[in-house]
Amino acid sequence: LRLPSLDKDAWALDATLAIESAASASGDAPWQAPASAAASGFTHTVEQGECTAKLAERYGFFADTLWQLPENEALRNQRKQMNILAPGDSLYIPAPRDKSIAVDSGKRYRIKRLGVPDVFRVRFLANGEPRVNEQYLASLEYLDDKVSPDCAGVTDADGFVTLVTSPSVQRVRILIGSGDQQRAHTFNIGHVDPLDQPSGVGKRLANLGYATGDNGPEALGKALRAFQASHGLPVTGEADAATLEKLQARYLS
Repeated sequence: LRLPSLDKDAWALDATLAIESAASASGDAPWQAPASAAASGFTHTVEQGECTAKLAERYGFFADTLWQLPENEALRNQRKQMNILAPGDSLYIPAPRDKSIAVDSGKRYRIKRLGVPDVFRVRFLANGEPRVNEQYLASLEYLDDKVSPDCAGVTDADGFVTLVTSPSVQRVRILIGSGDQQRAHTFNIGHVDPLDQPSGVGKRLANLGYATGDNGPEALGKALRAFQASHGLPVTGEADAATLEKLQARYLS
């Protein structure tokens, strides 16, 4: 058994199952040798909304396999978090490594794609406090405008909504609360830039409730001053080390 389109670390044999007698006697099944995988690797230039998990699923890899490649050491040192990349970053994608598993005829085999599904987790606050036991309704949007069925639940004791997703999810929409406290939120997955970029600082501040407008210097400075004042930091309007550390801690990434 081979899956040439998947790297050897991206799949595993999950179960061996019997074939029902009617199915096993239904005649010869068409078969041809699987196509060979790509012979060489290449460098992918990251676009807005892409991250290592998305690219790993697209190209048939386990995300950590790509992230830990020697060819991606410079990117690891620069970005630290594999799923927070910036447009223009370079991620090396090697040729998938082959794996073969000996199997018997007359049986069914269930294969598990490793690294899939993924988890989306977001925390909701009101006046700086977690929104606990709040009802929510979530929908997931994928490529080609595919939308998953709505998922209903309640936030946990820390205000988190946790959803099982595919790494290829593009957008998550969550309606949380009821009555006057009901709010609609849209999350574009992979669109928060690294913290060392003004756009990354601005998007984190905006998601925490500090208006940043178009992320221009004046609007960003005003949002930074408001954030610093509310967290007991020197009010400078600059993205200094102490401010970035506090922002990362509050945003959780």
